Amino acid sequence: HVNCDVLVGYKAVYRVCFGMAMFFLLFSLIMVKVKSSQDPRAAVHNGYV
Repeated sequence: HVNCDVLVGYKAVYRVCFGMAMFFLLFSLIMVKVKSSQDPRAAVHNGYV
């Protein structure tokens, strides 16, 4: 059973924005000091393929 009030409204927007901010913060920390595309961590930024 899902309470629909939790899925809508300004709190839902804040929850999504917080999740995106945490994702990009983690992503930026992973990318610190990547100098070239030969770095193994660069594959994360450029795509795994």
